[in-house]
Amino acid sequence: MAPYGAGLSPPRGWTVNRGHTAATYVDRTGTPLGGIVKLRARVRGSIPDHVTVSVRGKQATYPVLPADAPVQATVVLGGTVSSLAGECGETEFTPAQCTFRREPTQLFCRR
Repeated sequence: MAPYGAGLSPPRGWTVNRGHTAATYVDRTGTPLGGIVKLRARVRGSIPDHVTVSVRGKQATYPVLPADAPVQATVVLGGTVSSLAGECGETEFTPAQCTFRREPTQLFCRR
């Protein structure tokens, strides 16, 4: 889980682009929390509430295999208050929507 909040000190923390359409978390500490080194959430076009999320992890084990499909991801963009208010996104991917790249180190799912 990437930590939330502006009080994080470099080289770990969040940045937001000028248009406020993308937020990026980067952890360059060498000991990333949960192994997450980068997480990016970006508003996509004119579709209301449509967000794409990209997550990169290193130095951790994420045991996902092709046989584990469908893969489900839950993302909360905000803090505890947002989570408790149900302001989160959830999606499930079918096996046909996910492929392994550089097997088995990268899982790519798209709708």
